[in-house]
Order: sequence, then structure tokens, then C-alpha cells
Amino acid sequence: MNEKTPKVFISYTWSSQEHKEWVKNLADELIENGIDIVLDQYDLHEGDDMNHFMEKSIADKTIDRIIVICDKNYVEKANQRKGGAGFEAGIISQEVASQIESPSGGKKICGVVVDVDNDGNYCLPTYLKAHLAINMIGEGRYTNSEQLVRWVYNKPALKKPELGSRPSFLDNEKGGVSLHTRGLSINARIAFEHGKPNAFSALNSYLDKLEEGLAQFESLEEDPQELKNDILEKFNEFIPYKDEFLNVIKYICLSETVSTRSYDRIRSFFQNIYSWKTRSPSNNRRWYRFHFANFDLYCYELFLSTIAFCVKYEAFDFLKALLKQDYILEQRNAYRGERLYSFAWFCPENENISAICGSSEKKYTRIADMILQRGSSVNLTYQDFLSADLFLLIIAQTKLIDLSPNEAIRRFPWYCIIIPGEYITLPSVDLFTRCQSLEFVERLAASGGTDPQTMRRAVERYSETQRSLSFLKPEKWGTLS
Repeated sequence: MNEKTPKVFISYTWSSQEHKEWVKNLADELIENGIDIVLDQYDLHEGDDMNHFMEKSIADKTIDRIIVICDKNYVEKANQRKGGAGFEAGIISQEVASQIESPSGGKKICGVVVDVDNDGNYCLPTYLKAHLAINMIGEGRYTNSEQLVRWVYNKPALKKPELGSRPSFLDNEKGGVSLHTRGLSINARIAFEHGKPNAFSALNSYLDKLEEGLAQFESLEEDPQELKNDILEKFNEFIPYKDEFLNVIKYICLSETVSTRSYDRIRSFFQNIYSWKTRSPSNNRRWYRFHFANFDLYCYELFLSTIAFCVKYEAFDFLKALLKQDYILEQRNAYRGERLYSFAWFCPENENISAICGSSEKKYTRIADMILQRGSSVNLTYQDFLSADLFLLIIAQTKLIDLSPNEAIRRFPWYCIIIPGEYITLPSVDLFTRCQSLEFVERLAASGGTDPQTMRRAVERYSETQRSLSFLKPEKWGTLS
């Protein structure tokens, strides 16, 4: 990309030899960053007219920016119009008053503050006091040059996001559901994005508010068909809140500093949303098995999508926190009570899928299509979901290998809903292609609380008793060191 080389004039005063040397070093750094600098130390020579040089440099139409280095000495001379600084200030102040724009965009003149006055305020000449300046005081002299470079190139560090679309819930005939979680979700996302110490607190506040608002998604319809219609409608109304949650998850996956408390809070969120499946209608009316089908699907969709993000960004610690330990899940059947269950129980029940998609033979394909379509809003692809779905299937199978039937009841198998019925002809799966790397497959297996050998055994057993997973090529896993 061939962009015009920016040209910058630096205005300052020779307050001391040390200050003069610092200005030269700053100019050299800007030059190294592709900026053409006009500086008296380089461009003013013996016999030249100093006033003419200053006037010409400021008025030069090829100059894109003017940097004004503001120390106490410069401010005093500029305000009193003394010396070269005063001469330059008289010209520059006129340009400031005229609101001169740079040819490359943005304001042409910016103050760089290197001193404070006796009251602790920025040292700025009168004509710049109302304008934002770049702080290069103290340690900032050596750490804030990036901000100056960005200003010269008109490339600010913070960029306003593109305007999104109108939320669908605003146009809902019944008024829609409004949980007021958006601000909290943004706070949590930013906290993880920038590694802030309050990340867990921000996450906890957001999830508390989200869990509190889930009651708004309960359907109170009494007629079975109307109940099913309302459940489907509420499943669709949940989309903006799904997107908020998954955007937070994405930045947790990308963050290099995530506390175990944050992972545990995500685990508890899945336990809490699952608990809705065991509740009775709040209106104490007739209960149908699919009464809370939308919550079953919320739990499944959010969990699968979370695993997809973890796999996509190789967030192995996050994966381990979600998969290695069992969950405390309430079950409606009284004889089971409250016990530990594997993540595989987050798979939706058949009746609940039917409530959302109807009872046709293609209901699993329909729910898969819905999940894939809804995933596009957070940039999760078919490969992302496919990798996550198969990985969960294999890890769930590793937990069944050596169990008796009585023990296996707690280890519900994971059903691959994303995979089409005849998946033996599937193309290669990116995740398992990467498993040819010994280091990668060992880290992936460990995140599920197992090892590559056990993963292979699980694939072989499943292929013998269920359907073939030979397209994953487990014999090649770990063959590349």
C-alpha cells in the first residue's frame, strides 16, 4: 500500500542542551517511522535567515503536521512573543484560530507537553490551552511516541466500530425481551481484551444480570401448540443475548491472563441455565416435558459455541476447565437427586428438539442448520462447529470406555447434532488434521482430561459399535513431532 509520506515541522525552543538533544532524538524516531521531519537542527544552516525558515516551514503547503514541543521556556516565550518561539507562536496561533485541517486528515497542529506549571497543569501556550495535547511528561518522553506517530498518520489506536443493525427484539409484536445486559457484556469483553484486573468482577456482574433475566424467556402458554410456537419465538429472541455472551467468551479465549475463578464462573453459568429444565411453570399450570425446551437449546448452543471458540483459538486451559470435571446438575427424576454429571448432559433432549423443529425425520438437520446460521453472527463457521462437535463426541466416549453400565448412566454420551446423517463422506476436519502434530494432539487430549491413545481407543470403539469415524484418520495422530 503506497501512502503519501507525511511531512512534519517541529516547533520548539532551545531551553537547554539536554532538551535540544531530546528533540533531535524524537525527530530521529519519527524519521525511522517513515515521517519526513523538518527540524532546524537538520534544515537550518549557517547564513540562513532564521525567521524566514520558521515562517516558510509553518506556511509550507506540503507540511502535513506541526508538532509544538511545550516546555516551560517555550510557553513563556510564546505567550510573551519573545525570541524564535514567540515569532513562531504568532504565526501558528493564527493557523490554530483558523482551525486549519491537515491535508492528510485531522487537525494540523498538536501540542506535545513535556512540563507542568507550578499548579500541576500542562504547560501549554495560550493558543493551545483549549486543545487536546499529547502527554510526554517524565517517563512519557520515552513511552508515548506511538501516540504521536498515530496522530501524524491519522491512525488512532481506538477505532469507532461499524454501525450495527437494529436489534430484532425491538420489532417484536409483544414488545420483546430486554435484559439490559449489553453494557455489562461490553465491560466484561473490554476487561478481558485489555487484561484488566477487574475482569472477573466484570464477568460476574454480567452473568449475574443475564441469569437474572432468563426468567423473561419462560413461556406461560397453556395450549401445547401455542406453547411450542412461543418456545420457538423465544429461542429466536435469545439471539442478541447469545451474541453478547459469545463475544465475551471469544475474548476470554484470546486473553493470556484469565483466572480460574473466571472459568469456574462460566461453569456455574452452564449449571444454572441447565437447571431451568427441572423447574415447574411459574404459573403453576400444566407441565409438559418440553415446557423449557428453549432453555435446553440455549444451554446446548452456548456450550457448543464456547467449545468451538476454545478449539478455534487453542484455549486449552479454558477447555480443561469446562470438560475435565463433572457438573452439579439437578435432574427432575427424584430418585437421581442432585449429582455429578459430565458435560454430555448439555446435549438437548429429543422432545425439546422436536418442540423447536417439529417431529419430522429431518429435525436434527433443522436444528443443526439453525445453530450454524445463528453462529455466523459471531463468525463461527461450519468447520468450527464440526470440530467442536466431534471433539466433544470423542472426549465423551473416552469417559465411557472403562465404565460399567451403572456408572455410565452419569456419563451420558454426546450426540453429534451438527454432523449430517451420512457423515462418512465428510471432508477433512481441520482440528483433526492438526492432530498429526504430536505436541498439538497431546495438548488437545489433556484439555479433555485424557491422552491421545485413549482418544484413539474411543474412536475405534465408537466406529465398531456406532458409526465409522475413520475419516478423522486417528492412525495419523501424533505422527509428526
